[in-house]
Amino acid sequence: MRDISILVTALNVIEENLCEQFTLDDLAKECYVSVSGLQKLFSYAFRCSIGEYLSKRQDALILQFLIDERASF
Repeated sequence: MRDISILVTALNVIEENLCEQFTLDDLAKECYVSVSGLQKLFSYAFRCSIGEYLSKRQDALILQFLIDERASF
């Protein structure tokens, strides 16, 4: 159950800071776990690294912005 809480916290921090710069160390501190522990848990749960997830989320955010901009013309 604690693992789920850690993942929820990590996802919330990532979403809240999607357009900001932060480090894995910052993220791990927010989750009260080590960087390696967070990386292992995240990789096990989502089958990708935190960096890959962050990149995909940023790409999706940019794509949504472009779709919204195009729709407003």
